[in-house]
This record gives sequence, structure tokens and C-alpha cells, in this order.
Amino acid sequence: MFPILRILVLSVSSLLFVAILELVRRGKLREEYSLLLLLISGIIFFLGVFGEVLVGVADFLGVNYGSSLLAGVALVVIFAVQIAQGVIISSLSLHSRDLAQEVAELEWQICQLRDYIRMLEEQQNGHPAAWVKAMREIVTSDEESEKELAI
Repeated sequence: MFPILRILVLSVSSLLFVAILELVRRGKLREEYSLLLLLISGIIFFLGVFGEVLVGVADFLGVNYGSSLLAGVALVVIFAVQIAQGVIISSLSLHSRDLAQEVAELEWQICQLRDYIRMLEEQQNGHPAAWVKAMREIVTSDEESEKELAI
């Protein structure tokens, strides 16, 4: 490997490593996702220092050029990362949909309670004893519905 190319590879891998650590520190990148990126950055740095290792592995596997082996491995790694990210995005999408449905149901329940309170106000003309009785009815009906959901 040419000295200028070696310096370039070492510089780029070092900058990647520092950038990944900075993103983790700022909270822009989660730790579990950064481990693979740090590992890849470390491998690039290692290959920049010991480029002959890549040539030796390529010769052992019967690949004519070390760069071809590196490109093939990089494509496999990119494909694996893409699959992993797709799985994560799919699960988050399902979770988001479930949360949106739950919020809609809670909003509906709030509207129902508001309507019920308005009805009670009209019937009882704001009498305090009626409020206590009405609140007890609401609480007991909520507890019964929670028991039904738990079963």
C-alpha cells in the first residue's frame, strides 16, 4: 500500500471512530447501534496499519486482489445491517400504530366521561351529593371494565 494511501485510510478511520463516539456522547446515536460501527472503524484502522494481512487472507481464499475481498465483505456487512435496521423499523412501526390506537381509545373515553358529567350536571343542577354519587359510579364502572379486560 502506498504511504499516502495508508495515511488517508488511517485518517479516515480515526475520524469515523471519533465521529461515532461524539454522536453517542451527544445522544444522537444509541450505544447498541454504535458498537458495530466502532468495530468496522477499528477493522479499517487495523487494515490501514497491517494491509498485508488483507493480501494474505485474499491469497488464502483465492481472491486475486485484496480490495475485491474487502468490497465483497463490505457488501455482506451492509446487507446484514440493512436487514437488522429493517427489522427494528418494522417493530417500531407496529409499536407506534398500537400506541396511536391506545391514545385514540383513551381520547374517546375522555369524551364519554365529559358527556356523562354534563348529563349529571343537567340532572342534578350541581348538587354536591349527586357529584359524589356520580363519581362513585364512574370509578366502579371503570374498575369493572378493567377486571373484564384483565380476564
